[in-house]
Formats: sequence, structure tokens, C-alpha cells
Amino acid sequence: MNKKIYTLLGLFISYFSITGINLLFKNYFGSPLNNVQAIARESLIFFMIGVLFWIIIKKEKLTLASIGLYRGGWKKSLLYALLTIVLCAAGLALSILIAQQLGWPFGQSTAFDKLSPFTITYIVLRAGIGEEVFFRGYIIERLESWTGKKYLSAALSVIPFALFHYSQGYTGIVIAFVLGSILTGMYLWRRDLKSNMIAHFTVDFIPNVLLPLFG
Repeated sequence: MNKKIYTLLGLFISYFSITGINLLFKNYFGSPLNNVQAIARESLIFFMIGVLFWIIIKKEKLTLASIGLYRGGWKKSLLYALLTIVLCAAGLALSILIAQQLGWPFGQSTAFDKLSPFTITYIVLRAGIGEEVFFRGYIIERLESWTGKKYLSAALSVIPFALFHYSQGYTGIVIAFVLGSILTGMYLWRRDLKSNMIAHFTVDFIPNVLLPLFG
């Protein structure tokens, strides 16, 4: 197969592996999952990240820098991650305000009810890494290289990213759209996927793991 076929495969993995695996486990095991089931699900998604890296390096003959994963520069990555966290916090507050004004429910998910803090941390770690690799790094970079249109590529990343959160209701879609737009904007500005990963993980970790531990 030529490089374009492998890139199409990489785009398919980026768009559908998380949602597909989530649906597979939900249909087979029901909801909510227990710790073993959730860890198995997240590990399978990590495996798909590894498959995508294999496509990039072995089949596209590119480096991970082609999706914004550069070596070094950790100080700048941390600095811009902090800025992204602040912007995401503001975006989250705005999203919740919109949901409240529209009368949409918020915070009623039972997905984490049977899970330990370790398992939830593993989930948000995968989300911070996997969603940034798939939706910000790979999709944006490859679609932009094909179309030459930066903002079209960004839209084709943000809109599906938001819609794939449909299981969290309208509020989840709005939150995913607003925060996804912020993360996408930061990525287009800096092309630094490490910064996005750190920010994404932190924004998920604080409300889902840290606050409940002290709650």
C-alpha cells in the first residue's frame, strides 16, 4: 500500500477508534464498567495509539514531530499548558452556564461510579494523550497537508470531537466543543502536542480525581 492508503487508515483510527471501542465495551459489558473492564478498554485505546505511531514512523516514513510531538522544549510546553488550562477553565464555566440557562442536566453521569481513583486517573491519562494525538495532532496535520486549509482541517477535528461526546448529552457536546476549540486553537498557534496533552489531562484530572478525593 502507498502512503496515502496508510494515512487514510490513520485518519480512520483517529476518528473512530475511541468511540468504536467505547461502544464495543458498552454493548458487551453494559454500563457502568468495573475497574478491570475499564482498564482493558483504555489499554485497547492505548494500543490503537501505538498502531497510529507505527503507521506514522514505519509507513508514512515521518517522525512524531509531524503531529506536534517534538523532543525537548518542556519548559515552554508547561508554560503554554498552564495558559491552556486557564482558558479551558473559563470555557468550562461558560459551557456550564449555557447548559444551566437552557435547562440541560449536568454532572449526572454514572460512568465512574464503580471505578477506583487509580482507574479514573488511567482513563483521564488516556483521554489527555489519545484525544490529543488523534484529534489535534494527526487529524489536523494530515488534513491540512492534503487540503492546504488550516481552518477547514480544524473544523473537521473539532466538530466530530464534540459530537462523539453524545453519550454525555447536550451539555457534554457543548463542553467538548468549547474545550476542543480552545485546545485546537492552542495547537494551531503553537503546534505543541505535549502542551495540549498536559492541559487536557489536568483539566480532566482535577474535577474527576482530585476534587472527589478531597470532597
